[in-house]
Formats: sequence, structure tokens, C-alpha cells
Amino acid sequence: MSTIYFSGLGSGIDTDALVKELMQLERQSINRVQLQKQQLQVKADAWRDLRVRLVNLQQTAQGLLQSSLYNQKAAISGNESLVSAVAGTDAANGSYQLEILALARAHSVASLTAAAITGDVEAGSKSALNLTGTLLINEVEITVAESDSLQDICARINAREEAGVTAAIIDRRLMLTRTETGAVEIEIGDNDLGRALGLQTVQEGQDAELRLNGLEVTRSGNLIDDLLDGVTLKLNQAGGGPVTITVKDDHSLLIGKIKSFIQQYNSTCQFIRSQTAVDPAAGLKGPLQGESSLYQVLATIERTVNGAAEGAGSYRCLAAIGIGTAGWDSAEPLGTLLLDQGKLEEALAADPAAVAALFAGEQGVAARLESYIGGLTRYGEGLFHYHSESIENQIKNLDRRAEALELRLEKREQTLRQQFLTVERLLGQMSSQSQWLTQQLALLTAQSTAISRQNR
Repeated sequence: MSTIYFSGLGSGIDTDALVKELMQLERQSINRVQLQKQQLQVKADAWRDLRVRLVNLQQTAQGLLQSSLYNQKAAISGNESLVSAVAGTDAANGSYQLEILALARAHSVASLTAAAITGDVEAGSKSALNLTGTLLINEVEITVAESDSLQDICARINAREEAGVTAAIIDRRLMLTRTETGAVEIEIGDNDLGRALGLQTVQEGQDAELRLNGLEVTRSGNLIDDLLDGVTLKLNQAGGGPVTITVKDDHSLLIGKIKSFIQQYNSTCQFIRSQTAVDPAAGLKGPLQGESSLYQVLATIERTVNGAAEGAGSYRCLAAIGIGTAGWDSAEPLGTLLLDQGKLEEALAADPAAVAALFAGEQGVAARLESYIGGLTRYGEGLFHYHSESIENQIKNLDRRAEALELRLEKREQTLRQQFLTVERLLGQMSSQSQWLTQQLALLTAQSTAISRQNR
């Protein structure tokens, strides 16, 4: 419940303004608490941001742990319009001459038109055929009723995947096409219904015919994965002469992941340095300055990445494969990882297994870093959980302290206003008494003057 104050009635002094100024001085203690809370919040945000960066670094390290990443292959076609190729990790490097003599195609049959089947020139694909019986397609039975049209039969065939064909209405006729290519025909049962529909071959089935390095081979489909080990060929067009298929090592994906790792490492380390930095000249310091545990984190990360990896084979450290650190004479910040891509490509060409061991081995750089960061950032435990919980508790304590100070200041303000009100009342009483005395003195003076005149 608010209280109405009449300021300065007795003294003429603006006591309300005076109380507000005094309370502003008293409120400095709360302001200091709020400032501490803001500083803690900035620190909490810095820890949270750092955790995100470390998790991203951990994920880029995980991306380097897959062993198959280090022996990727590429299959390059000399003419993609004729044939395209994809190589798996087990493909052997080499060059091959491939000539496509014929593409594989599927056997197709087509029926008569509804007009020819029924003898009604007005009949269409939706007209009843007045046929009954069982249509046998690749030994699968399709029941036909008297009211069924070509469209009805088409839908019923497509509902039976085991028939191994797809049906469609083309040019008012029912067309069936094998779902698989190759020199295998659709088997149509020889019965009255089959003869009435008049299903006849419109396209012969055919195997793909190829000549690979002079060796002629056939396959039932145009997607071939058993001709060259680890290589899948997709035949697109016959003729056009021989096409060169080249299978070689492909480290583009790996190099891209290494670049992402380097970028995230540099970003994370530079962020830690900025958050712990001190600028005495400007009087500035990072929100995490003085956090000794964070200095240890940075040192461990740098030692893990730049140090030697035990049991890594012919490459013992990242510098050996072209990943070094910026020195004092570099334009980049000290400790920044720099990539010599040419040297990395040479190392991969010479010994990809050793590069794999350097990153993904049991004591590899990426494996150790991923494990270390995982321990730091795991929810419910680790360094970041400890700091997050500690800061949260400190903020809660400051909130309770600020609440208590607010109550105390509220009472203090009430006390000050009551004190000033009491002073105003006393001053008012004194003013009344002064006026009464003045009146009494005036009366006494008047009486004295009157008596003096009478005596004359």
C-alpha cells in the first residue's frame, strides 16, 4: 500500500527529493550486486560458447576416425554420356578401355485395343471387355471379370509385384514391360483370355553387350557391379567408341575434413586466448581471465595436436604431413595451424595407412583429442558441468542477496520518510508556538502603550 507524502510543509525543504538522493546512495550496494551478477552471466556465456566450440572440434576430430576415409577411390569416365562409374574403397587402381556394344533392355508385350477386342468401334480403355477368366503372367494369376476394362486389368496387374512386370495404357492398348532388363521374355499363359487380349511382343528383351580391354562380356542390366572389383558401371548409351575408365586414389574428401579440423582448432584456441587475455594498457581483461583450468585445457589441446603420436608409423606428427604451426615471424597468430596441401597430398600418396594411423590410430591425434574433449564436455560431469553449476549457484546467491537488500532499503526509505515527517511536524508545532508568542507580545505592547497614554 503506497503512502502519500507532503514534502516541506513545515520546513520549506523538498524532503522527498532529499530522501530519493539518500536512497540512491544506499542503493549502491544493490548496484554492486547487480554488476557482479552481470559479470557472472558474461562468464557463464563465455563458458557456454567455449563448450560449443570444443564440441564442434570434437566432431571434426571424429570425422577423421573412419578408417575407410583414408583409402577412398575415384572412378573417372572419359565420356559420362556413354558410361559413368563409381569406385569403392576396395577398387584397384588402373585404367580400362570399355566399349558398349548394346544396352540391356526389357521385354515388352502389348494387347489389342478395346475396340478390336470387343468389336465395338466406340470402346475405349475404360469400356467393359466382357471377358472372364484368369490371365497368367509369369505364372502369377490375374483374375478378370466380365465388367473389367483394360484400365481395370492394368491396375490389377500393377497390384501384383510378384508378376515381375509393370502395366500401362499406351495408345489405347495394355502394355506390359518386365521390371528387369535382359534377354528374358514375359511368360503369358496360353488360354482363351490371353488369346482374346492378343498380347504380342513389341520389344525383345536384350542383355547388355560390352567389350572390356578386348574381352567381350554380357550382363542382364545396365548397372553393373561385378565386372571390375569395387567399381559400379552405369551404361548410358551404346556405341561411340571405347571409353577410358580410370580408377585412382581420391583424397579430396579426407583433405576437406582435415581443413575443417584445422579451421575449428584455430577458432577454438584463438577464442580461449581471447577470453583469458589481459590488456593492462587498456585496462581490459577477458571474462575467463585467471581460470587456471582453462589454461590447462588449452595446453593439453595444443600438446595433443602438435605432439608426437605413439605407434603412428612413418609419420609421427602432423608437421611431417604438412600441418605445422605459425611462428613469431608469421602473419598468423602464434600457434595457428597452417596447412601445406602439397606436402599432405604427397604424404597420402606415399603412405595413406601411416596418415590414417597418425589421425585415427589408438594413440592418433584425432582419437586422443576426441576422447579428451569428450571428458570435458560430457553433460552431468566434467569441467564445463562444474563451472556451469558453480556460476549458477553464485547467481542464485546474488539474487537472494539482492532481494534481501531491496527489503532492507524499502524499510530504510520508510524510516527516513517517517523521520522527516516527524521533523516537519515539530517544525510545524514550533512555528505555531512562535506565532502565538508573537501575538502575545504584540498584545502586551499594545496594552503598555495604552496605559502610558492614560497616565499622561
